[in-house]
Amino acid sequence: MQYDFNSCPSRYGTNSTKWDGMAGGFGAECKYPLWIADMDFVSPPEVVKALQERVAHGVFGYSITPDSYLEAIVEWEKTRHNFAIEKDWILFSPGVVPGVYWSVNLFTQPGDKVMVLTPVYNPFFAAIKNQGRTLVECPLQRDERGHYGVDLDLFARTIRENDVKVFILCSPHNPVGRVWTKAEIDSMVDICVENGVLIVSDEIHQDIVFEGYEHLPTASTSQKALENTITITAATKTFNLAGLQNSILIVPDKVRRGKIQKNASEQLDIMGGNLLGYVAVEAAYRHGGQWLDELIAVIEQNYRLLCDYIAKMPKLNVTPMEATYLAWVDMNGLGLDDDELDAFLKKECLIAANMGRVYGPNGKGFVRFNIGCQRDMLTEALESLLAAYNKRFA
Repeated sequence: MQYDFNSCPSRYGTNSTKWDGMAGGFGAECKYPLWIADMDFVSPPEVVKALQERVAHGVFGYSITPDSYLEAIVEWEKTRHNFAIEKDWILFSPGVVPGVYWSVNLFTQPGDKVMVLTPVYNPFFAAIKNQGRTLVECPLQRDERGHYGVDLDLFARTIRENDVKVFILCSPHNPVGRVWTKAEIDSMVDICVENGVLIVSDEIHQDIVFEGYEHLPTASTSQKALENTITITAATKTFNLAGLQNSILIVPDKVRRGKIQKNASEQLDIMGGNLLGYVAVEAAYRHGGQWLDELIAVIEQNYRLLCDYIAKMPKLNVTPMEATYLAWVDMNGLGLDDDELDAFLKKECLIAANMGRVYGPNGKGFVRFNIGCQRDMLTEALESLLAAYNKRFA
């Protein structure tokens, strides 16, 4: 490999949420942070170099959005995802979640119904409930192999019966790791368009897709999808840049785009982003392709390592993983309630991980593990899990 994914400087003492925040969130005994979606890999050297050069300038005043930054986004979407977008469609957001809040706030009214496919990334729930909208859950269907899919009849019925106004899609899906097929996307788009439902598509994990699968941006699949979708994405998960708070809204519809711009400037006074965020994202999109390809291979190797260890624990099952670096593990076979499972992981396995219950009722008994880390650390964590499992359940 050209890049080093085997080492990482210590993140303790850097105000890292993942590492320095672990004790407060999970307990001082925890050693292995497999929770928040933040990788333990150094960002591409081309990104670090670009930031160093900009920092060397020494002046960090207000900045305008660089045209070269917008061009880099356009080129990345075209070459990496075959999604032809225009610079004018791109809006800044400090994060994907604020983009979801914006979309719910501006394109629904208090009391309106907003639908998600559960289990799903839990900030979606807050973005709906905290703004006085009504959450509607459409549960994903899980087959005997642990593979999740959409029951399209249920999907359509749930929309119609609840008069849903907005559908928030997670693509690829967090936490179940699905890459939606064109047939699935086309069917969901058709149903939404027929029922006047706006699609808000969170595609922050779009770049980390395993071999044999292809991420299709929802808006790229047809003209009606393009006209009926707000895409929210970022380079932050892909290149480990979350602390720079730079996300991207792609809004082809001029009226919706204008409404977001007006709200940002006149009500929130958000005029643009972090100037170092612009630098990092542009460098990543222009020079990070090879690094990303190698990263995906590393994540796939970590996934296989996880599967090998889980195979030694017959009461557990790993959901087939197609994308992201977030593994979804079924631990219902242990016979523990959620509080007991949480305590088992923290106190006996010394692992900080995200409990599945936060992603919806059908996440009960599941755990989300972040495998975006060095193989040695992941091996230690899995050894700890295996030892605790054998002690109690073998």
